Amino acid sequence: MKTLEFKLDLNKHQQATIDSWLDSLRWVWNEGLELLLEYQSFKYYEWLEKQVTKAGGSFEGVERRYLQFSKRSFSATCKIGVGRKGEVRPVQPLPIPRDKPRLKTDSFMGLCGWMTKKHYPDEEALKGVPLYFIRGTLKRLSEAWKAYKDKKQPQRYLPKFKSVRRGDLVTSLYCLDPKAIAIENGLAKCPGTKVLGVLRTINKGLSKRWDETIQPRTLKICKRPSGYYLQLCGDIPEKPLPKSDKACGLDVGLQYIYSDDDGKQIDPPKFYRKSEKRLKRLNRKLSRQQKGSKNSEKTKAKLARTHEKIANQRRLQNHKLSTYLVRKFSGLAVEDIQISNLNRKPKPKKREDGKGYERNGAKAKAGLNKSFNDAGLGQFLEMVEVKAKAGDREFVKVQPAYTSQDCPECGHREKKSLSQRTHRCSNCGYVAPRDVASARVIKSKANFRHEYRDCAREFKPVETLKVGSEKQESCTVHQERRGDVAKTSKPSQYSQLSLNLWGSVEGVSG
Repeated sequence: MKTLEFKLDLNKHQQATIDSWLDSLRWVWNEGLELLLEYQSFKYYEWLEKQVTKAGGSFEGVERRYLQFSKRSFSATCKIGVGRKGEVRPVQPLPIPRDKPRLKTDSFMGLCGWMTKKHYPDEEALKGVPLYFIRGTLKRLSEAWKAYKDKKQPQRYLPKFKSVRRGDLVTSLYCLDPKAIAIENGLAKCPGTKVLGVLRTINKGLSKRWDETIQPRTLKICKRPSGYYLQLCGDIPEKPLPKSDKACGLDVGLQYIYSDDDGKQIDPPKFYRKSEKRLKRLNRKLSRQQKGSKNSEKTKAKLARTHEKIANQRRLQNHKLSTYLVRKFSGLAVEDIQISNLNRKPKPKKREDGKGYERNGAKAKAGLNKSFNDAGLGQFLEMVEVKAKAGDREFVKVQPAYTSQDCPECGHREKKSLSQRTHRCSNCGYVAPRDVASARVIKSKANFRHEYRDCAREFKPVETLKVGSEKQESCTVHQERRGDVAKTSKPSQYSQLSLNLWGSVEGVSG
């Protein structure tokens, strides 16, 4: 299964039609979520009534405990009304259920069985939207509700109502039925073609990249700040990867996106950091404009396009790096780390006298969290794992304990602070960059099914006492190419590898 994306070339009528459908699907999402919450409250009330009755309690105690539960659980997702002056009305708890819930089950089939024109004969949102897109929205809602009810997931979030005031609109049209999708002569036909018309792509990309003999399984129309996009998912044959008898260990981080056991290190491009000046200027401009005016809407559109550009740059870079690694190595070993745990806020520290809180470094941690999000390490590791499994490569996760403290040569364990970026073994005298040594330890801990050739080279790494020393050496290489520095000064081996790797990645992607 593979998904291809194309940018659509739509006229004003098609854009207005898609926008009206997306606005109607917002009501479908909110109504479906209200049905699910009603079903959950009824089941909880039934269970609570049985427990209190067994304990010999009164019916008034059941009502009191239920009202406390409903107000605490659903206050974040209830439809909060806002008055003309902007005051927020208090959240009211769900009413005590007296009859049976409208849904038979809190599943996709239960939602589809109730959300019909029979039960909503006068609802305008269900009249103009094709049935396939309504089912696609209910499918997304049921999957989000199932993930919330799953107790195995560590982070479970309750789906929220989509409010027009907050700008929480449905941004995608989903069609899950392959029979309603057709690709003919470079044009896409989807449900509602009589009203919407056929979908054309820019520069005839659909006819160039999609084989019409392949039947799409799903169709998705996305609305983004830069335009409308079409996504098709189907059984596209994968190109065979070149044979390789090499394996590598990867150590991801902030100083370098990844470092392998061969000594190659990739500097982070920092797309968000480079665009912070423009984002700050646009936010300041938006704060000075009148809310709801046309100029404020233009500034919001510029802000959204800037954020979209940053996300596209980060995703493209991660695609190139992951493709390069999967094509070159048959075995890949990484640390089994949770990126979300690295972005946690520090816990507040109360003072001994009980008045206020002490400093806990939250401001410094906020800057570190911004760097983690800018690097996109979670996205990079996910792409490597997905492409490795699709290309029949070995992808192994290793426990991260002591990977940066063990020596890859003799196995001696020695504690190091985060500021110490060079590994110096006091037992055998092995010296290497800390991330490279950690990558070698990760590779040695991986239990690969096959045997791979050892491609690590012997080298004398440069001692990096400071974080910026490697980057200063890479700048020296650029100046040497321009003739600003005498050619007698030799650059560092790792800085040269870091520079040459981008050329090899571009060659692979091209």
